[in-house]
Amino acid sequence: MNEILLVDDSELSLKVLQATLEQEGHKVITASNCQDALRLLALTTPRLIMLDIVMPDCSGLKLLETLQADEKTVHIPVIMVTSRSEADDVKTALEAGAFDYIRKPYSEIEVVARVHSALRIADYQERLLYLSTHDGLTGLYNHVTILNKLSQVLEDTHSQKKPFALLMLDLDNFKSVNDSYGHQFGDHVLQRTGQLIYEHFSKYGATGRYGGEEFCIGLKNYNQQMALRAAEAFRKLVAGLSWPGKPADYRISTSIGLVSSENSPSESIEQLVHRADKALYQAKQSGRNQVCLAGD
Repeated sequence: MNEILLVDDSELSLKVLQATLEQEGHKVITASNCQDALRLLALTTPRLIMLDIVMPDCSGLKLLETLQADEKTVHIPVIMVTSRSEADDVKTALEAGAFDYIRKPYSEIEVVARVHSALRIADYQERLLYLSTHDGLTGLYNHVTILNKLSQVLEDTHSQKKPFALLMLDLDNFKSVNDSYGHQFGDHVLQRTGQLIYEHFSKYGATGRYGGEEFCIGLKNYNQQMALRAAEAFRKLVAGLSWPGKPADYRISTSIGLVSSENSPSESIEQLVHRADKALYQAKQSGRNQVCLAGD
């Protein structure tokens, strides 16, 4: 069910639009002014916003400008609702990022058609955005996006004076997995590993596929000891996995490099990644299937 936010100071207009859209199976929430709309948007993310241009507390154009400047709402399509005397405002709204407009008085057929068109485009844009930010095999953030997300998490922890830990994880001897059992099984290993990383760590920060068989995990509010325990528990989890179609004693292991911002509060995410990667290299050089701290 698509959730649609209607913003209009006219109670009659809200009731007419709400009834039309609910008949089409949409969930409708309403706001009679800009402030109420912003409060609702802080609690939920609708698939579509229908916004009256003229309202008493602020213009719909001003609210549109606010929506376009916010990372949370910039991708939500906005249909402006206008009277026939506001042609210049329609032009301004479309240039400012509105998806479409509907004129009062409403035509039910036109409302339904324009809303369906906006939702189809929203679906398409969401899919494109997902494909551009996520790894196609594992579903985790891709290389570029995970670095951006980690930088945001690091900035948040610094502003809150909280710790941050970074894990670089690599599947050991992965080339031999592909060589011995084929790339299809290798892809399965990567997918399962990515799924486990997401399930165990994504709610604590950000997770991504850094490249190849290497993964990147950022842990917000984790000090070094907390991160070390989490990394060691995950290493043991992977080492104990059984793999369908393989001998009972067949195992795949991981090596993990760990760095904490506690010991380097002024370093950028690029510097932390570099040090965690060096710790990962050390883990591999020391025999694999282990966790190494940066600087050890």
